[in-house]
Amino acid sequence: MNDLRKFLIPWSEQMSSQEALYRAKGLVKTIATEFWEEPSAADLHETFCRTHKGTNLSVGAKALCKHFARKGPIMETHPFWLAPRGSEVQKSEDARRQLDDMLRRTVWRNIHRLNKHVVVYEIRNELGYGMRWNMTPRLEFRGFLEAHQLS
Repeated sequence: MNDLRKFLIPWSEQMSSQEALYRAKGLVKTIATEFWEEPSAADLHETFCRTHKGTNLSVGAKALCKHFARKGPIMETHPFWLAPRGSEVQKSEDARRQLDDMLRRTVWRNIHRLNKHVVVYEIRNELGYGMRWNMTPRLEFRGFLEAHQLS
């Protein structure tokens, strides 16, 4: 989490009720933070495990396959994420296990703007790897996140 701390900004001295609630729930504050209601773990699971249209893959498994395929042929190893293998059902189950593990090990939770029109919910573990959900226009799983690189 050390390299994630560079993104934190101080809490307001005169907090709004939304900011106070956000802080009390243990979420972090960055320059782009929006003080929205945090999605429930059940909602995160539902959107992650929803079947991707036209396949038997879950939305989360489809995103994991895309994450591994970004640089040409599928990577064999990764420092954190487990490569999707087997049937679509097996890939979906493996991806769900990675979601469960991430939810257990989350040390960073933030709701923030990516741009003028997109607000996301982001979770990360102590190594900096994470997952992200769109919150606008509705909650939907967006993808897997790599750890920030120190520059």
